[in-house]
Amino acid sequence: MIKKIINRLFFPEKERNPNSRTERAVQKEPSNSNQTNTVAFKKGEIHTFTIPNLGNQEPFIVTQFYYKPGDVVKAGAILCEIENEEITIEMESYFYGKIIATCALEEELTTGTEILKIEVL
Repeated sequence: MIKKIINRLFFPEKERNPNSRTERAVQKEPSNSNQTNTVAFKKGEIHTFTIPNLGNQEPFIVTQFYYKPGDVVKAGAILCEIENEEITIEMESYFYGKIIATCALEEELTTGTEILKIEVL
């Protein structure tokens, strides 16, 4: 028992949990910080944006579209504002594409309802 306590106190680099790594082990690993995680979208794919599931936060209303069907949007562009009595959400595009269709403004929407469709360019 004393040996275990001494090992824990004086040999912290020794792994206690097989799934954990010591600070020294993490520092020795090659850094991949220059790599970014990107998702490849195929040209011509159509993606649908829907009302997210936020628990009991219903109904939602699309109060404003910043683009109309036919407009081209860049990744990161704010597409529309969605709100209810408690919150306001801005939907952001995560790829470059052309807006194909949008839902009606000021209409009550529930979780999973389609807001707009975008074709990847």
